[in-house]
Amino acid sequence: MAVPKRGEGWCGMKKIFLALLLVSCASLLYIFFPFQRSGREGDLNAIFGGVGHEFDAAKKQVSEWSHKTGRSVQISPAVRGTDNRLQQYLPHFQTPAIDLYQVDVAWAPMLTGVMEDLKPHFSEKELAIFQKELLAAGTHQGKLVFLPLYVQWLRLYVRKDLLDKYNKPIPKTWSEMTETARFIMEAERCVRDAKDPLWGLIFMGQPYEGITCLALSLMASMPGGCNIFDAQGNLAVSNEGNACAWSLMYAWIHGSESGAQITPNSVLSYAQETARQMFQRGGAVFMINWPYAAALMEVEGSPVKGCFVVVDLPSEVHTNGVWRATPMLGGGALA
Repeated sequence: MAVPKRGEGWCGMKKIFLALLLVSCASLLYIFFPFQRSGREGDLNAIFGGVGHEFDAAKKQVSEWSHKTGRSVQISPAVRGTDNRLQQYLPHFQTPAIDLYQVDVAWAPMLTGVMEDLKPHFSEKELAIFQKELLAAGTHQGKLVFLPLYVQWLRLYVRKDLLDKYNKPIPKTWSEMTETARFIMEAERCVRDAKDPLWGLIFMGQPYEGITCLALSLMASMPGGCNIFDAQGNLAVSNEGNACAWSLMYAWIHGSESGAQITPNSVLSYAQETARQMFQRGGAVFMINWPYAAALMEVEGSPVKGCFVVVDLPSEVHTNGVWRATPMLGGGALA
């Protein structure tokens, strides 16, 4: 999978996202459906998520498949929020009510006992269109539980117009991002309504997978930091690098000796859409979110249309002078 270069806007990332979506949907619709409901009458039933353009894209692909094959598919929307979606699915797993589920890329161990093994339905050539790492994420105990639908990774959204106004470069490190956010916040304070302040950084801080992904990305981007285990497989949560990551996140929300807070306390209740909506209203200099948000913020009438770019997450780790971003991988899959 190609990763957009630092500073690249939505256009290049959109092509990658759509290409993955098209390939995945086509693969499963043309190959998986005939095996799943072979010999049974009636519609096929599928359930897809609805964040951003997710559901509309799925409907388009299914419609094209139905037109070419003459088979009908009833599509239902899933609830928002991964945890809520799993709860919605649970009652159906032991019934034939739904043939195709959109699932999260972290669910393979939980779904092994209830989903069909897809491996016998695909040739090696057909599976080769996917990265090995993505297939590995969908495999548990030798069973191919799901195939990737789309892939995404955490990104930094930057109000480029504000950085240009104050002659600030796109930050490459977390320290630089924090300092830039604080500088622009204070500079804009005198020209903005006190009831509508500009914050330096927002993200999805609600206690769910979004903040977990951010924390893991931040930990891995610190010198000596790691995710949960070190390279030898030992539990290594409380090492110095990880502690720096937690301290930095704490300082964003509560401030520190080096400066005031750059993130509102309310961020602890934000999910990805809450953060996106606030950034789109013009409420922050930086935002950490998934790639889907870019297309929604470039629609006609959006207050930030043409004002932002999407770049790699900052990092405090570099190799041969190149800062190494460590974004958490996310996305959707089909089981």
